[in-house]
Amino acid sequence: MVKKEIFSIFLTVIITISLTVFETLQAIPTTELTRSFSPVADAFVSGYHPSTNYGSSSHLIVRSWSSGPAHTYIRFDLSNIPPGSKITSATLNLYMYDAPSSSRKLWCHVITMSWTEAGITWNSQPSVSPTGFSPVYTGMSNDKWLSWNVKSSVQNFVAKDTSSYQANYGWQISDGDEGSSAIEETYFNSKEASSNKP
Repeated sequence: MVKKEIFSIFLTVIITISLTVFETLQAIPTTELTRSFSPVADAFVSGYHPSTNYGSSSHLIVRSWSSGPAHTYIRFDLSNIPPGSKITSATLNLYMYDAPSSSRKLWCHVITMSWTEAGITWNSQPSVSPTGFSPVYTGMSNDKWLSWNVKSSVQNFVAKDTSSYQANYGWQISDGDEGSSAIEETYFNSKEASSNKP
């Protein structure tokens, strides 16, 4: 049962909600919720086929190769997170079914422009934050979950009434060293996969 529950999660967000109370000296109660979200869009883009869209693919690829790297893009609808929420924890989880031949360092970047699953290509891929965060090492073992800590960006996505607000266009996953002369690929299940999907 635990295994099946874990496999259903792509993005897990733990939220602390403060309920405003207007009575003098009364403590403000809080409620902690754990919510799971499935992606509304995911795709990979390939520098080797820069005009091809892979939005309907059952897998996502991150590739290091000087002749044609690949990036993965993913977005979730977080609009049902209540306003005023404090994000206690947020984790992006991707199921890696095929690991690279040598362990790779994969970075998570916040996407800063709109994109569509059916339209994104290497040539049209959106811009991302210049600094990656929450790097994860793949290892060389297949069939496991990789997780990125995305708490800070989710907090910004839902902070709509503050100066820290950032529009939610999702995240890009890319290899930390894309200049490899040898092809190093990491394969994840997408939302179109037949199993182990969100």
